[in-house]
Amino acid sequence: MSHSHSIGIFPASGGIGGGTVKHMLTRLPPTDLILISRHPENLASVKAQGAEIRQADYDDDSALHHAFHGIDTLFLISYASVEHEYRSQ
Repeated sequence: MSHSHSIGIFPASGGIGGGTVKHMLTRLPPTDLILISRHPENLASVKAQGAEIRQADYDDDSALHHAFHGIDTLFLISYASVEHEYRSQ
C-alpha cells in the first residue's frame, strides 16, 4: 500500500506562495498538496485540480494548528514582520 506524502504551503495564495504552488504542480500531483490561505477562495482553480484547501491566518493560533494537522512537509512562507502594514508596503 502506498502512502502519499502531503506537502503543505502557507500562505499559498500570495505572490511567493502562489509561485511555490505553481512550481510544485510541475513536480507533484495536486492531490499531494495542502494549500493554506487566509483567502481560500483565491485557490479555487487549484482546488478544482484536486488540491486540498484549508483556511488559516498568522493571527489565529488555533486555525494554524488545525491547518497544519497531518502535513508531512510544510513550506512556510515567512515575512520580515507579522505586521500587516509592514507586509503590504
